[in-house]
Amino acid sequence: MLRLLEKMVFRYATKVIVNTQEFATALRKAEPRAEVIWFPNGVDLEQVAPRDVTAVEHGSIAHVGTLYGNRSLSSVFTAMASVRRNRAETAASLSLNIAGPLESPHRERMHDEIEAAGVTSMVHVHGVMPRQQALELLSRSHLALVLAQDQPMCVPAKLYESVGLGIPTLVIAEETSAAAREARRIGAMALDGEDVDGLRSLFEDLLAGRIPTTVAPKVPISYADTAAQMDRLLRQAITR
Repeated sequence: MLRLLEKMVFRYATKVIVNTQEFATALRKAEPRAEVIWFPNGVDLEQVAPRDVTAVEHGSIAHVGTLYGNRSLSSVFTAMASVRRNRAETAASLSLNIAGPLESPHRERMHDEIEAAGVTSMVHVHGVMPRQQALELLSRSHLALVLAQDQPMCVPAKLYESVGLGIPTLVIAEETSAAAREARRIGAMALDGEDVDGLRSLFEDLLAGRIPTTVAPKVPISYADTAAQMDRLLRQAITR
């Protein structure tokens, strides 16, 4: 029913705006008569407090968001365990904070994975937190994690929030996915969820100080910038 409604709407639309390049490509094939425009998402920086880099906890990692579908932190736990085995003298400062809804069976599976990897003392599960408190936790972190496994055409909004705050951000997703490509475009890092060696190496770089405590976006991602771009796009459509 939704697909039929979509086809009817597309028939009369001047433009169709989508927020990932991968979705734009797929939609152009499915709807060759539609004029499909890729317009990336962004972040409302007026809704987040500026980050205090002096409060950053060296070696701390944070994942703030919901675990659902095939999103999983299992490779992160395995990589953290490997760092502790190989770099016991520096791994003491490596920690992972997890905040957000944890529904069954994801909750049970995650706790089993934490125990199996032997990283119980390194992982702190906070559950659901008020938004401001969650942002403060994220802001204090040295590295932000964004999960996007098995979502080839989607980009989690948390990516823009973390990068907008100036936090070094790692997206865990397939190399050719929309989230991984968008991460590299705006200044974040990306690794496949199966790349445990890559994660271990990145965590070792984090502990060694080779990853800065703050980064700037490679391209403008604030709503102030995207609003101006959308204004031009809408004016062009009206003129035509």
